[in-house]
Amino acid sequence: MNSRNLSLKQLSPRIHALLQSIRKRIRGSVLVEGAGWVLFWVAALFWISLVLDYAPVRFGYSELPVWARISWLIVTAVVVCYLMYRLVLRRIFVPLKDDSLALLIERRYEQFSDALVTTVNRCSVTPAERQEVPVDLAMLERTRIAAEALIDDVDPAQIISRRPSRTALIASVVAIASIIALTIASPSTMELASRRLYLLSEQLWPRQCEIELIGVVVKRESSVPGISEMEQTVVPRDGKLYIARGSSVSMIVKAKQGLLGQDDSRSKLPETCWLNFFRPNEGTRGSQPFKRIGSPKDGNQTYLLDGAPLENVILGLTFEVAGGDDRIGPFEIVVVDEPVVRSTDMALKYPEYIVDEESLRFTDRIKRWTGEARLPIGTKVSLQAKSESQLKKVYVRVDEGSLGEEELSGEPLDKPFEVLSVDGDRFEYALPALMQPTLVRFYLCDANDIVSEQPHEILLEPVKDEPPRIETRLHGIGTAVTPDVTLPITASVEDDYGIDRVWIELENGVNRLMEDQLELDQGKLDVAIDFRERRTESGEAYRLVAEGESQLSLVVAAQDFYNLDEKPNFGTGDRYELDIVSPDELLRILERLEVGQRRRLEQVYTELRDLKKYLRRTQPRDPIDGEFIEPGDAEPGDVELQENANEESLQQEREMKRLFAQRALLQIDKSKQEILGSANAFDDLRLQVINNRIVGTNREQRFETQVIAPLTTLADSTLTRLNDVTRVLEQQLEQLEAGRLLDQTTGQTQQLNASSRIQLEQIANQSSVDAIELADQAIDELNQVLSLLLKFETQNELLDIVRQMIAEQKAILERTREQRQKKAFEGLLD
Repeated sequence: MNSRNLSLKQLSPRIHALLQSIRKRIRGSVLVEGAGWVLFWVAALFWISLVLDYAPVRFGYSELPVWARISWLIVTAVVVCYLMYRLVLRRIFVPLKDDSLALLIERRYEQFSDALVTTVNRCSVTPAERQEVPVDLAMLERTRIAAEALIDDVDPAQIISRRPSRTALIASVVAIASIIALTIASPSTMELASRRLYLLSEQLWPRQCEIELIGVVVKRESSVPGISEMEQTVVPRDGKLYIARGSSVSMIVKAKQGLLGQDDSRSKLPETCWLNFFRPNEGTRGSQPFKRIGSPKDGNQTYLLDGAPLENVILGLTFEVAGGDDRIGPFEIVVVDEPVVRSTDMALKYPEYIVDEESLRFTDRIKRWTGEARLPIGTKVSLQAKSESQLKKVYVRVDEGSLGEEELSGEPLDKPFEVLSVDGDRFEYALPALMQPTLVRFYLCDANDIVSEQPHEILLEPVKDEPPRIETRLHGIGTAVTPDVTLPITASVEDDYGIDRVWIELENGVNRLMEDQLELDQGKLDVAIDFRERRTESGEAYRLVAEGESQLSLVVAAQDFYNLDEKPNFGTGDRYELDIVSPDELLRILERLEVGQRRRLEQVYTELRDLKKYLRRTQPRDPIDGEFIEPGDAEPGDVELQENANEESLQQEREMKRLFAQRALLQIDKSKQEILGSANAFDDLRLQVINNRIVGTNREQRFETQVIAPLTTLADSTLTRLNDVTRVLEQQLEQLEAGRLLDQTTGQTQQLNASSRIQLEQIANQSSVDAIELADQAIDELNQVLSLLLKFETQNELLDIVRQMIAEQKAILERTREQRQKKAFEGLLD
């Protein structure tokens, strides 16, 4: 025990007891006052928390969020701890010295006259301090006795005021009582406040009304039955509503009377609701009122917002819905791109009959769909598509058959959808064998339940396997043939996927014959059917009889590999019906054809003479030449009019010359084509003589050497040179008319002067002379052919007369024979 404690024991027990009483009273007062104020502030902070959390609700705002309540709890704890420290802990543990307490007593009781302070101070010092300051012990004793005599008059309650403690207690009691009163008056309110403020519950305060966001309805031009996502209302997920970019939507909210109950007068529905929105991308804000829909029913009222800012939404926005004392949100409208197909591939498996493994033609393959697909009939198609976004499902509808405008325009049909489950951005749909036009519609639904407004349409058109296409030609055969004819048949046989077999069908009125399995050479058929040879090899089936109106029918037929139906495709060429005649009858037919070609050449001869006249008009006019005068030309003897011709009449004359040169060019080309056509016709007559085995007439050699060859030379040589010279003449006349000369080496033109004009006129005149000479040569060559044809025609007429005489002689002999037989039988009957 130290000296100080020993000194305290030296105090009088009565003085010591008084000081201890004062000390305890001070500490008790501090404890009561501090605790009271702490309790007051705890209650006050509760009320402040309650006001902060509930007051916004009364003005239509939301309660404090969890983070705010956590922050407030931390603030409350810090404040309470600080008050406990400041008002209780720091004060209650403050040392209370005896001399300080004695001084406190003497301030209240002045009659001690420092006796109590002196006694306490002297007893509190150490022995060393006493030695330093000597004190009279007798006097100290008298001071102690005087102090003790006054102790009975001291009332500790007068020294320590109870007002602070009482004030603190009253404040704390009032605060606690208010909480108790709230608990008694509204236990549910107290319970909800405790849950929200201290247990951090998400339960909301009861309101006069409650607002509920039903969702948004996307406006569509036409909804497709069977796609639920098109008909349902978009509801928020995690506070977000997903819509397609550019969509227009209508928002629906519902208000109902709050948890206070429908019978509570404080429960009421708002007159309207408000959409408070913010566009983050633009930094703009705004508000739009909802419209009431109908009247309240069962305490519920529906509101609708249709229009801005929900029209053609391009950028997203954040919004809240407020109505009455309730407010919900924030919500976010998230704008995403509508799901679309990026690319579509077609996995094709062609029908077996068109597959060629050697050339890899029509083997299995994948082709990109480019907007249209015409595929061989019977092809199996698997559509493989890739979208721009992640998909949830794909609705598929397949329409087959004859697709009219209504179907192709995308109008929905009353057919069920198939639903493809998709995980990712790819999906595949397999179709059966393509036998008729097929329209496949895909409606894409992404992970946000957004369905493509327009379907991804794929039209598959089967290409029907057409029968083989055959072009047949009988070269050197006319409409009539002899019994010993050789039929040269050429044909072009084509098919999309190959030819199985080719044959020729023949019918002579009695027998129906078929040349089977003919060989094709790169799609070409070239055969000759010799009926004389066939009769020798195959018998009477190939006999042709020239009697009455007997005919020979001929057609080339082909069959392809098509096997999807019961029968393959058959194709036939042109059917030829040929009359079977005797050699003499065929000769008469050929002679008539020969006469027709001669008359055709006579017309060409007349046209060549006109051609010569056209060329003569390109030369300078001879006043005494009256040939080929047209209306408007000057009379040959009108010298005065020619002498007074001005530049205008000269220009008109140049235009007329060029016009006649152009006429000549047209006539040359026409005559050339006519002559070549006639040469081909005579060549066909020559081949008919050969193929029908008409002997003894020497017609084929005569046609070839005396008609066909000269006509071919006339067309390919003489008329070709005439055409070239006339074309040069026409160019020269055009330059004279334009007054500009074309340089053939540089391609540039220069103005004609008097000398160059005269020189060019001389050149053009010489070209005209050369053209006229070639025209005369062509006329002479054609005249020689016509002379020979007239000679042949005379011979043919004489032969025809001889044939008639022979025929008449045969008829007379036949009648004579019949009369003789008749007379012989008449004698026997008698």
